[in-house]
Amino acid sequence: MSHNKQLSLVLGKTLFAAAWADGKIQPQEIDCLKDIIFHLPGMDDTAWAELEKYMSSQIDTDERQGLLNELHRMVESDADRDFITQATNRVFMADGVITTEEQQAIREVSYILRKESDALDLNGLSDAIRESLKRRDNAIRKSLRPDEIDKLGQGDRLQLLIILEDRFAEQNIELDISQQEKQRLILFGVLLARVANADEEVAPSEVDVIEKAVATRWNLSPQEASFLTQIAFSEEAQGVDLLRLAREFYEVTTQKERFDALGVLIDVSRADEVIRHIESVTIHEIAEQLKLTQEDISDAMVSALNRENPK
Repeated sequence: MSHNKQLSLVLGKTLFAAAWADGKIQPQEIDCLKDIIFHLPGMDDTAWAELEKYMSSQIDTDERQGLLNELHRMVESDADRDFITQATNRVFMADGVITTEEQQAIREVSYILRKESDALDLNGLSDAIRESLKRRDNAIRKSLRPDEIDKLGQGDRLQLLIILEDRFAEQNIELDISQQEKQRLILFGVLLARVANADEEVAPSEVDVIEKAVATRWNLSPQEASFLTQIAFSEEAQGVDLLRLAREFYEVTTQKERFDALGVLIDVSRADEVIRHIESVTIHEIAEQLKLTQEDISDAMVSALNRENPK
């Protein structure tokens, strides 16, 4: 693992430890914390899996101090300090908003990395993390119906799965795929629908592309694919927070599957023969959330344009 990836991993653990400063953390706060820590630079599948596992543990005072000391020891140069500062800034900017408290915390991170190791503490960082988690939690709550708020902490992946299973049960349709594949299916469908609905005008050709994509990948009947697509466009599904949606799709897919999904997102956008600016912006936003690079986007676009029109 490269030095910068190691720095990101230890910083991620340190941020998680900072959230434990008051000795407790709620399940929905862990989900919110994952949403923002996920944006640390250099977090590949292996590093994220290790960090996710770590975030299932409880953190005490000695562990917090040990992590901070480890981070302090790993910072060997101004370049390392700049990397940590920029990485912390990226975490706090994950939702596009940064508060005065968070700006102060970023400055404090840079400052404490220059102090003697016996003078380190996480107080300012802990306050900023709690503020960021509160903002994320409020954003998630605003996207939910009142009856869905009780499910906070279960993850949107599970909430979307419940919506899928309930709707299919109402129609007496049973999908012959595993629970994990149902989760992947609904997350994929909602991402595709998010692009189709970006300009608030969904063309029949865009719906056709989505139905064919889910039918092909999960061997669904035309009826099943059509119904799944209706669910993906539902108000509940489209209301899911994009940071959460993308992170949870990332967690159940491989790098190749995410790149392939990007190709389908592009196919949806060009199904009506015009890729509108807002659709392009949405695709780039989703790709960034899935940790795909600009080169990935360019390659996927070239591949898409070389394919037959997907209608």
